[in-house]
Amino acid sequence: MRLRRLAAPALLGLVVVACQGEPVASANTNGLTSAQRASIASALVDAAGTGDGAAGAGLAAAVITSGAPVTRIIATRDGFASVARIGDSNVAASVTTAEGAVYNVVAFEIVEPAFNDTIMGSVAWDVTADNKPTSFVVSYAFGEGTGRFDMADGGPTAYGYVFKSPSAGWTATTGSATLLRKSVGAACESFQYPGVQATCRLATFTGAIDIVGSAALATPNNSATGSPTFSIQSTPINGVMVEVTPSTAAAIARRAR
Repeated sequence: MRLRRLAAPALLGLVVVACQGEPVASANTNGLTSAQRASIASALVDAAGTGDGAAGAGLAAAVITSGAPVTRIIATRDGFASVARIGDSNVAASVTTAEGAVYNVVAFEIVEPAFNDTIMGSVAWDVTADNKPTSFVVSYAFGEGTGRFDMADGGPTAYGYVFKSPSAGWTATTGSATLLRKSVGAACESFQYPGVQATCRLATFTGAIDIVGSAALATPNNSATGSPTFSIQSTPINGVMVEVTPSTAAAIARRAR
């Protein structure tokens, strides 16, 4: 069956980050070890919990561990808490105005070739000195990777999520996102997702996102407050293109429900 018909609104993410002014991006400036990627992916899954957005976070975690070179971009965000680390502890302070923050980003496209169906997305996490992110942004759109987060005209055509460690999550309610694949290259290191047979290749993209409004997810023990925003201009992003067989598209959808 087609991915578009099977997938529920929490499957994959399109997230790209830059500043509101001229985009700033650099490819693979901070090579990560396999162990570091695994740790970051685990932190994303933990932050997403088991509610809405968890399935998309799980797939985004598989993208993080695929070995794709990250792109480092400066994001403009509002409504986040600035988090400073002292040892293993976090000290949070309220932020009421827009701030710039550096994020690592990996874009992705999942394709079911038999039906030419596509989900395009990306995952971003903030850069910290100890490679222990404090926030993640995940969103996605179907088809050409362009959509909006609002409920107008029958509902959203793109879905976005903000997660903050250890247990806060929001869903995007207004705004839009776009992602366009530019090129495909050599095989990636691996793409491992339970029940999915896939062929993974490195790719390059151009993307933008504008999360204008957000609301706390209906997730058990969600500590989210306020309404974070996240806005970028179009910028280049490294990532992966993953082809899945039709029989495994159902496995993706089952986890997205």
